[in-house]
Amino acid sequence: MSRTFSIFILFCVSFSLYADGYDSPTIFNNIAPQQSQGFNPNFLRLRSPLPKVFDLSEPQASDIKVAPLTEALSATSVFKILVADRERFFNPRITAQDLSSCVEINLPPLQSKFATFLSEIKIKEMCAKDSESTHWFLKEVSRNNLAEIENLLFLNKNRKIFLSFPNDIKFFLPDYFYSYIKPGLSNSQELRNPRIIEYNLPENRDYFYFIKAAPGLSLASIFKQKNYSLLQTALKDFAKSMAFFHQHFMDPASIPKTFDRYYAANYFRTIIHNDAHWGNVFYEAASGNLSFIDNESIIKSTTGGEGIIIEMNKLLFYSSSSFGNCNLSTFNNQDCKLSIDAGIYFLKNYVSNYPLKYQAVLKEYLYTLLVALNMTGVVNKFITADAVTYWEHALKNWFEAN
Repeated sequence: MSRTFSIFILFCVSFSLYADGYDSPTIFNNIAPQQSQGFNPNFLRLRSPLPKVFDLSEPQASDIKVAPLTEALSATSVFKILVADRERFFNPRITAQDLSSCVEINLPPLQSKFATFLSEIKIKEMCAKDSESTHWFLKEVSRNNLAEIENLLFLNKNRKIFLSFPNDIKFFLPDYFYSYIKPGLSNSQELRNPRIIEYNLPENRDYFYFIKAAPGLSLASIFKQKNYSLLQTALKDFAKSMAFFHQHFMDPASIPKTFDRYYAANYFRTIIHNDAHWGNVFYEAASGNLSFIDNESIIKSTTGGEGIIIEMNKLLFYSSSSFGNCNLSTFNNQDCKLSIDAGIYFLKNYVSNYPLKYQAVLKEYLYTLLVALNMTGVVNKFITADAVTYWEHALKNWFEAN
């Protein structure tokens, strides 16, 4: 006799709460190239501690049974979930008999130690609920990383904080969360990651979610394709978007008038992505839209802000090491230098999108700490000595340039 895996909707975002016909401008209305020197960033309007910006209450889980399954997650069971919850994914005019011809389900190799199952779902446009709902991923979270679900639930409750962003900056969050119980199994002995936000999620369940795929190509893919013209355009827009994101939440009191190494840890504190390397940033050339994925790490900075140097550490050094072939296992001298030059190009554009009166101290702050981090190798510990030297010279040339 087959065991039944009961699938439940754990939590869904109510988009009606935030709709209200909101139409934000594009980033080029905020930071046009000819206006960048005079751009006045929208600093955090509330001078109170950052957590007060957010809704810290626990989301209400609606334990609605969706579908009974006779097997664990697989291509077959994923399709059954889609069919059982079809109003969320499909055009209502599509008949049940036609659904099987509407969907392609692929099982890509797992690339994350935090996932136990990953599925790519492509729905034909004529079958999809809308034009933006044709490409999805389903991710089942490993049992020792329930914190990922809790972090994403927190960000979902606070989606409204992203509504004031330009509409060509997208943060991709899961639309639907699910849980299911595997008979005879218990999570009670599993290790749990430290959590910033404590949600009382049942521990005897496994969790997964559906998330829309980001449009376009990752910066890592663009670099790998050696499409350097597109990479330059993408990096310029990336720098504008990141500068806007950081300034939007920045604590004005953390902006120094002059740089002092002793107080550097308290400078330029804001909400950061925390994992904005080239693999997590997507650029769509046709629209100019920039999309961020793997956003659950944002929560780490919401309890008081982090210095932007933490963002730059991963964004620059990890990207050149992992995607620019600067590490020991895949070292390519030409690719490595090009990836470092790309990082410097990003830095130059990032700083230029701050108000002119802050640029000198920001540049000194970033240069001083990046040089130190380059030498310690905390993030780029697998990088080659030649790459460390090239980073050192590139950073110096950038800092000394007018």
